[in-house]
Amino acid sequence: VEKSLKAVLVERDIDVPRTHNILDLNNAAVKLGYDTKLSDEDAVFLNSIYRSRYPAGLGLMPSGEPSAADSEKALEIAKRVVGLTKKSA
Repeated sequence: VEKSLKAVLVERDIDVPRTHNILDLNNAAVKLGYDTKLSDEDAVFLNSIYRSRYPAGLGLMPSGEPSAADSEKALEIAKRVVGLTKKSA
C-alpha cells in the first residue's frame, strides 16, 4: 500500500516524503483528487501492522505479532488499494 500510494504521488510529479506512514501518504493522494478507497481507519490499521515487521527487541511491537485475522484484513485492504493504483496507470 505504501509503495502504491508513493507511485501515485510520483506519477503526478509530487516529491514523495520519506515516510512509511500510510495515513499521511493516503491524505496526500486524496488531496490530489485521487480516490484511494482507503479509509483513515484502514490506514491507521495498516500503520499498526507495518510496525510489526520490526523485531520485538526494539520495543516496537506493543501488542505482539499481528493475528491471522489482522494479517488477512491487511492483505484484503492492500489488494483493494493496489488494484486501484494499477487501474490508474
